[in-house]
Amino acid sequence: VDYVKTHKQRDLVLEGDIRVTWFPQLGLETGKLSLSQRNSSLKFASVENARLYVAWWPLFTKQVQVERVVLDGVHANLLRHPDGSTNFDDLLQPADWMGELQFAVEKVRVLDSTLNIHDEASGQAYFVHELNLETGRLADATAGQVQASLRLQSAQPPLDLQLRLNAQMLYDHAAHRYELSQMEGQAQGEAGGFSELLLDWRGRLTAWPDQHR
Repeated sequence: VDYVKTHKQRDLVLEGDIRVTWFPQLGLETGKLSLSQRNSSLKFASVENARLYVAWWPLFTKQVQVERVVLDGVHANLLRHPDGSTNFDDLLQPADWMGELQFAVEKVRVLDSTLNIHDEASGQAYFVHELNLETGRLADATAGQVQASLRLQSAQPPLDLQLRLNAQMLYDHAAHRYELSQMEGQAQGEAGGFSELLLDWRGRLTAWPDQHR
């Protein structure tokens, strides 16, 4: 809590006990926790329960191999300011923060979560409900499978869609590139004046955030 306050100027609140297990993996489980906005008492995000499991042996060779991450009941408020910055920029770490450590995650699961997304420049607001996400192995410059389902709503433009997505996800810190390839998705619901919309799509999405591309 003190570290987060000093280095991130955010309030971290732990509402339950933290449990640690040692065998067969190094495990950490929290109760409910929440994080404030930067330099504010307003809530940025909360998690009902978080579980993290790390393999022991790779630690001796300067590798962090996370076997499993489970986040249950994530609720986050994401803001994009008129200047293009966001309210989570300070939480995104550069690639060199781990020094010589090599980092990989075998599986991530996000269950029954909610995101409120607000663009202050355009005034648009989107609400993501019933978010469930599961990934395969995630490692720098290595593609991994991702599956997601969610409900997306907005008042303007009028939108209420159930979405499903399967894709290969790649992040390359050195090139600052993020990519979804072999993407297959489906959207069903109301959008663009259509009340019984059904869309299927295939494709690829590549982003270079630092180049605004």
